[in-house]
Amino acid sequence: MLGKALPSNIGDLLPNLKELTLGGNMFEGHLPASLGNAPGLEMIDFSDNSFSGPIPTSFGKLVNLTILNLELNQLEARDSRDWEFLSALTNCASLRILSLSNNQLEGSIPQSVGNLSPSLDTLLWAGNSLTGQVPQAIGKLSSLTGLALGGNKLSGTIEGWVGNLKSLVLLHLHSNSFTGPIPSSIGNLAQLTYLYAGENDFEGPIPASLGNFPLLKLDLSYNNLQGYIPPNFGNLQELILLNLSHNNLQGDIVQISNIKQLTILDLSSNKLTGEIPDSLGHCYGLVTVQMDQNILVGNIPISFGNLSSLGMLNLSHNNLSGSIPSTLNKLQSLSNLDLSYNNLLGEIPRNGLLENATAVSLDGNWGLCGGAMDLHMPPCPAVSGRSETEYYLVRTLIPLFGFMSLFMLIYFIITGKKTSGRTNLFLLSFGKKFPRVS
Repeated sequence: MLGKALPSNIGDLLPNLKELTLGGNMFEGHLPASLGNAPGLEMIDFSDNSFSGPIPTSFGKLVNLTILNLELNQLEARDSRDWEFLSALTNCASLRILSLSNNQLEGSIPQSVGNLSPSLDTLLWAGNSLTGQVPQAIGKLSSLTGLALGGNKLSGTIEGWVGNLKSLVLLHLHSNSFTGPIPSSIGNLAQLTYLYAGENDFEGPIPASLGNFPLLKLDLSYNNLQGYIPPNFGNLQELILLNLSHNNLQGDIVQISNIKQLTILDLSSNKLTGEIPDSLGHCYGLVTVQMDQNILVGNIPISFGNLSSLGMLNLSHNNLSGSIPSTLNKLQSLSNLDLSYNNLLGEIPRNGLLENATAVSLDGNWGLCGGAMDLHMPPCPAVSGRSETEYYLVRTLIPLFGFMSLFMLIYFIITGKKTSGRTNLFLLSFGKKFPRVS
């Protein structure tokens, strides 16, 4: 692994250099400004080193530059002078990739970002300390397929610019302070495949247009989103990750049996109601299912026993009822099962994961009994053979005696009516045969 500082005159020594790739080493010190004197340079990759200081404005002289990858360093931009490199890069008409992620860039993104090459394909500035609002000018970069601004301190809405980036495949806004609704104009991003917008302050409903995209990963967690999960999310057949946790979503969970590729489903900490769809048991690739901290009711689907890849299932803090399906015991990959604080009842299945008290949490289900000793559950009431016989005899004899009693009652009523009629006839004939006297 190479290290130490680069020669300050390296660009003067290699005037015909086209590619300079030194990523993943231990270089330190400032980036040599002399690199701007190597006009043939098309690619510079200094990623994953320890370079520090400002980015040289001389890079703007590299008119053939297509890739500038400086991510994972300690490069700085603390004032307007340090940011002059960005205006200089607008001269690089062939620039396609600009990655400055995970450095020490500070302050607002300059308006000059909109003057970068019209052919710019990838702009990665995640993991810095950028503040303020994203300039509207960024919407002029209509060729962008990848935009990463996550892990900064950006604020304001995204409404004015996001809808103009119609070629986006990746949009990474995670871990900022963006506010307002997710705008309906996001529906213009017909090719969007990766959307990370978690850990912000977005509010309002989830746009239904997201259900029409070829999404592979969708993360809207830790926001203030309200309303219902759009029903057409069930059509996201290529979806691998769906994380809508820690919002204020309500209503039923959509039927997602068509999402065969889904591996991670996190709907925890919302206000979702209704039953867990049995169709989830047909998403055979599921590895993680988290639905805790909701208001879900009904039984745990028996079909969960089909999820052979399932490693984590958290349904805690809901209103689920019924028994624990014994089918969960056959899931050999399941290592974390949390069903605590529901209304489950009956005997805990044995001979499987539910024997492992370190992997299972069942607290707060007062109707459960039995199971492994380490679970510390009360024993189930013992039922002897004689008791079972008496129980079934009682179930058989009570209806029989009831039917016989009803039959006897009807018989006595009918018999009583006939006897009463004969008595009346006798009295009537007796009164006619003998005259009454005082």
